[in-house]
This record gives sequence, C-alpha cells and structure tokens, in this order.
Amino acid sequence: MALITLPDAGTPPPTDGVRTELGNAVAVTPSDANTFPKPVRLYVGGAGIVTCMPARQRGASGQASVAITMVAGGIVPFLVDQVFATGTTATLMVACY
Repeated sequence: MALITLPDAGTPPPTDGVRTELGNAVAVTPSDANTFPKPVRLYVGGAGIVTCMPARQRGASGQASVAITMVAGGIVPFLVDQVFATGTTATLMVACY
C-alpha cells in the first residue's frame, strides 16, 4: 500500500493532529491500494457513492470501509484516510487538508 503525497501546508498541525483550518486541496483519484499520509476532509463534486476508510479506524482491529451516498457539493462528515476505487461512483472529489 502506498501513501498519496500531499504538498506540505507549511503550518504544523495542532497537538491532536487534526487541523481546524483547511489551507490546501488536491484532486482525488480513488485507489484500492493508496492511502493519504494524514486524515483529510473530502469534498464530493459529483453525486454518488463514496467507499472510504474513516480516519479513526486506521490500523484498528477489524477495520471496515464505509460506503456513504453523497450529493453533489457535499463534504463527507468524518475525516478520511483512503478512498477506494471499488464501490466508489462519486466524481470530482477533492481532499482538503
């Protein structure tokens, strides 16, 4: 499994590892193999199903992916570590971090 490279935001994250402001964005290509190096907020530009791994489940025993139906212009309501190609029909996704 490879990490998806995110450009450095230049600002260190708060101590809990989750930034409150979002200063950068990168287009997302769903992948069954690649993960983000840190949790991201996911904007969905084209309606459909997003099959993803919630950030809090990374490395957890019995971790399970989640399939969520999104409307165009929606934001997944939790931080995401991975967007799977299998099962994802949504388009125009952007990782915000």
